Amino acid sequence: MEQKKFYTIRRVDLTRSAAVLKFHHDNLTQYLWPRTLENFKQYCTDGVLFEAVKVMGGREVVAGICYVSLEKNEENEVGEFGGVYISFRDRIFDLANAIAIVAISSFFVYDRPLRRLIAHVHELNPEPRPLLKDRLGFLYIGKVKVPPEHAPKNMPKNEKGEVIGDEFEFKLGTLNRFAEWIECVGEILKDRDGKSAGLRIEVLGFEPEARGDMAAALREIATQQRS
Repeated sequence: MEQKKFYTIRRVDLTRSAAVLKFHHDNLTQYLWPRTLENFKQYCTDGVLFEAVKVMGGREVVAGICYVSLEKNEENEVGEFGGVYISFRDRIFDLANAIAIVAISSFFVYDRPLRRLIAHVHELNPEPRPLLKDRLGFLYIGKVKVPPEHAPKNMPKNEKGEVIGDEFEFKLGTLNRFAEWIECVGEILKDRDGKSAGLRIEVLGFEPEARGDMAAALREIATQQRS
């Protein structure tokens, strides 16, 4: 019988920032906003950068990352969920859903409760939309554009040199579903067809004694309205 494999999801600390940045750059696509080492070090300091790792050949290998950065707009601070990338061989296990739930739940419970949380997707990129809308509870709210002077070189642009994206906002009510997931952390991780993938997942900081409090906090936040 094949031995079960394990993933560990955890916050990235400063000692891991360069390794996680390398994963980001090695897998940079035309739709991922490129980040710098300074960006990732700040995310580590803020505690908003997460990685999923597995052990291969006796060493840890990064399987996926995401972050919830804090952005400023004209009105207030806004959390932005992004940077999600899962290595191809791990995508069948829906690891993106798991690491996203951990990052978003931590954002609301430990970091910036009741702030707005948004996500941006390039208008030509269909891949993240099922994750955001169907599994993570984001709603489309409108278009955004990045002017030419701020548009990354790797991203497709319109005739004016602008990057056009779709903006999504997180629905607080989805935290009820996240609470149920957190209560079951450590159970067999399913693949996208709901079948056992022969895998288990561990989330550092979500140990059994802390899961009940975490889930209760998420359910309480889910009932509150953003001011």
